Amino acid sequence: MFVWLTTASLALAAPTCTPADHAGWIESVRTKGEEDAYLCLAADDTAQDALLEAISASDDTTTGSHRRMQRALAIHVMQRLESPANIDALRAINASDRRLLRDAVHARRGRQSPVPDHHTVFSKFDWYQPDKRFTNRSLTPTDHENLAVIDKPPRAEPAPAPADAPAMAAVPEAPGNGPQPAATRSTCGCAATTTGAGVVWLGGLLVVGARRRQR
Repeated sequence: MFVWLTTASLALAAPTCTPADHAGWIESVRTKGEEDAYLCLAADDTAQDALLEAISASDDTTTGSHRRMQRALAIHVMQRLESPANIDALRAINASDRRLLRDAVHARRGRQSPVPDHHTVFSKFDWYQPDKRFTNRSLTPTDHENLAVIDKPPRAEPAPAPADAPAMAAVPEAPGNGPQPAATRSTCGCAATTTGAGVVWLGGLLVVGARRRQR
């Protein structure tokens, strides 16, 4: 059971959250589950990145401290459901907190939560005004979009493959020399060069051999 927002007797008074202290609030949530820290993180528009980093850095995802940080992130998202929900945040929270968010989408339009713990959470915020006239027609297009991604957050896109390395620049020619043709293979299976010096040298050997045969 979560330490915060599960007891109906908790006071509704808002804490003093200035100046912003993301690290301190997150530590208070992680170690003590303090209500004021949850509320301050929920109210601060810039707290999401700090929460995501803290959750990512948590070594053991099964501990109560990790789940309390996930709940703090879920409450932060819940306070912004009038806009499209942040996908990175949805990926970072557990299935239980996604159910909380799904319930919150309806609760923001007037449905009284059927889950006692959710009702306690929602009662901490002034937008929660249960209305017997609620129907699913009360939901907005943004609500329907949020419900879809809350149920199944899209997977993260794979990192793009690195671009191919540029081709190696051609080796500059030596001063005074022309292009150096590749070596070719003679019919004897040995490598024969086609440079000018090689032709002269090979021609000289042929002449010497011919003279020896004439003798």
